[in-house]
Amino acid sequence: AVVSTQSTGCTLGAIREETGPALSEMENSRYKEMKDRYKELWNKIGERQDALNAKQESMDADEDRANFDVTEWKKRFLRWMDGNHERIIDLFRKFDVNKDGTLSHQEFKNGIIQAGIPTPYSCFPIIIKEFDRDDSGDINYREFAAALKRYEFKPKTEGEHIDYEVQRAVDKCTCRRRFNCVQVGEAKYRLVDRLVS
Repeated sequence: AVVSTQSTGCTLGAIREETGPALSEMENSRYKEMKDRYKELWNKIGERQDALNAKQESMDADEDRANFDVTEWKKRFLRWMDGNHERIIDLFRKFDVNKDGTLSHQEFKNGIIQAGIPTPYSCFPIIIKEFDRDDSGDINYREFAAALKRYEFKPKTEGEHIDYEVQRAVDKCTCRRRFNCVQVGEAKYRLVDRLVS
């Protein structure tokens, strides 16, 4: 049999057989056996790739959680709020979609995602635990405000203001692996892959 891949709608693994010399019964059975083995192998490759992708996602999530600092995330969140001229009460009301006076965990997640604050998805349980102090399943305004007010910072000197603005600019990065910005001199900063202690 002559095999052609030029038929319309041809996909990987789907081939069209052209007319040609007829196959003997033995050749036909060998052809079917090879075709079945090919399909089985193709399915195993797909399953293996899916397993590898899942393992990679799991490892990435573990690394995100290991490197995640909720205090730094809150500071970034507050700088984002300051840059967008958001008050805590206004943001709480925006996140509270059903207007019941509390944020469900899903409303909180959706609000953070829609606001565009870079947050690894695997780290949401850590953040939610920090905001939902009584572990009631939802976050009331008092918990929301208390979690953020502890880390509120307003620059006083010109140097603090410059550092604050540089950090706010760095916070806009949405890369999976973020660089840290360190001050190396007066009004001089450097991006580093990891902070070495």
